[in-house]
Amino acid sequence: MDYYLGEIRTFGFGVIPKNWLSCSGQILSISQNQALFSLLGTTYGGNGVTTFALPNLQGTAPLGYGNGRGTSTVLGETAGTENVTLINSQLPMHNHILEAVNALGTSNIGAGVNYPAQIGIQTISTPHTAFASNGYINQIGPGTILHPNSIAPTGGNAPHENRMPFLTLNICISLSGVFPSRN
Repeated sequence: MDYYLGEIRTFGFGVIPKNWLSCSGQILSISQNQALFSLLGTTYGGNGVTTFALPNLQGTAPLGYGNGRGTSTVLGETAGTENVTLINSQLPMHNHILEAVNALGTSNIGAGVNYPAQIGIQTISTPHTAFASNGYINQIGPGTILHPNSIAPTGGNAPHENRMPFLTLNICISLSGVFPSRN
């Protein structure tokens, strides 16, 4: 045999070779896999009395353990998330510029143009009410209030995928092979 017991290999085909299992977090019996349990222990799960678990590499990327570049990781540690919803504090600082046109709200300045306009006084029904053809102004006077649609938050607050580009392969662990020397 040219592989170790507990060795993890990546295969480019979809068949799990004989004496290997997919790294999918399966729970195995200690009594039927004593040598493999002596290597893995409960690093990846199980109760340590009758069961232990294989690593689960579904939807994750492997990462070497130990110290490196200001971080320290331990064998079996998991981190990260496949999906994330950003909150305001995670967005880079930026400005939103309020643009307006130098025309009365009654002016037609082009199809699909929706900017706040100069206040025009509506004399037909309600005096002292400002209007714009795009509906962005509510009233006139000191401290004129913009229509809520002109400054409302946007976005659906839905999570987005947060994984780096990936290629799906068949990742398996050997159930037999040479027991690795500890020296």
